[in-house]
Amino acid sequence: MSWRLVFTRQAQKDAKKLAASGLKQKAEPLLDILRQNPYQSPPAFEKLIGDLAGAYSRRINIQHRLTYQILEEEKTVKLFVCGPIINKWARPLSFSRRKTQTDNPDQQARYELFVLRRGGAL
Repeated sequence: MSWRLVFTRQAQKDAKKLAASGLKQKAEPLLDILRQNPYQSPPAFEKLIGDLAGAYSRRINIQHRLTYQILEEEKTVKLFVCGPIINKWARPLSFSRRKTQTDNPDQQARYELFVLRRGGAL
């Protein structure tokens, strides 16, 4: 039983970047597995939650992963992202580099924790 792979525009852009960074050799076996059986384990896959509920991901390496959705009726695997994991705590979007004070105590506490973890001074 063969599954069809469909790349979104973002996944197509990411695939070019992966090829340029030398990770194509590691991604190809994962794509072959998705073509044969997207539920095959190993290598392990993760079922995502939250905004990406219903999607799955497989790691290419510690930093990069394939994120995809399985469409059972059409026997199709739709790839969304073929790139780095976005670390939502690396730099919170609500905090600009210039902003050091906020009226919201929770945001202020998160900002201070963020600065301290980076080794900065308040």
